[in-house]
Amino acid sequence: MKRAITILATLGGVGSALPAQGTPAAPPPRSFSANVVHYGKWATAASAIGLTILAAHEHDRANANWQRLLALCQGDNAACMLRSDGRYVDYQAELYYQETLYYDHRARHRILGAQLSVLTSATLFILDLRHHNDNPPNIPFSGSRLELTAEPSGDGARVGMRVSF
Repeated sequence: MKRAITILATLGGVGSALPAQGTPAAPPPRSFSANVVHYGKWATAASAIGLTILAAHEHDRANANWQRLLALCQGDNAACMLRSDGRYVDYQAELYYQETLYYDHRARHRILGAQLSVLTSATLFILDLRHHNDNPPNIPFSGSRLELTAEPSGDGARVGMRVSF
């Protein structure tokens, strides 16, 4: 008897798979614009991070040049004298000041680029939501088609529900 059960169990496992047990149907392919939105949101988020790191690096370089200028001025007060056109008399002091301005300018542009990338990424994340329908295809009722309303009226409130098919 045990041998018969073992043979039947073995033969039952050897049979071919039923159609419902096969591989699930692949979702329909996305359009080009849906792919741009879906992958672009990650690219813009990565660029925001990269630009922020670069801006911090440029700010550090500007800050280092400013600290050198302050050290030069504290060591020799005559080095920080200004000419009539607003430039430093000492060449090294003027160089430190111009490098500070240069790196601050670069840091500012990179921060603005990072902020623009964050805004673009947020927009793409929101736009990507409309391409997703996370409901399984075998569930006929979608909760997003249910609309509930509540309005004040008289002594209470009027509650409504609308289901669109």
